[in-house]
Amino acid sequence: MKSNNTWKTSVLVAILTMGALRAAPTEPTTVKLFVRETPITVLGRTVKVVGITQGNGEQGYSPEQAKGFHVDVVNQLPIPTSIHWHCLILPNLMDGVPFVTQDPISPGGSRQYDFPLE
Repeated sequence: MKSNNTWKTSVLVAILTMGALRAAPTEPTTVKLFVRETPITVLGRTVKVVGITQGNGEQGYSPEQAKGFHVDVVNQLPIPTSIHWHCLILPNLMDGVPFVTQDPISPGGSRQYDFPLE
């Protein structure tokens, strides 16, 4: 039979271990965004426009500030493209201004954007 002190020590070790597991940092989740042509119909006329969708088909992307901005942009257009991120404080090299802060993403290519949201 274990002594009362041994039991208390075991419980304390288990609680500390569980706390350490919860406190372990997690890798940020990267969201894939696809830049592609998509049809829209306005007043009965259907045209193709450039749209940004997530892998699940959802239009656009609204990141959570606490999680940061972790995006992989995939260019599915037949021409090189870039995305300029408005209203964000971000590293200049991720600003998306073609041939100024970065080269455009080639057709079929991708580019990762990773920065905190402030």
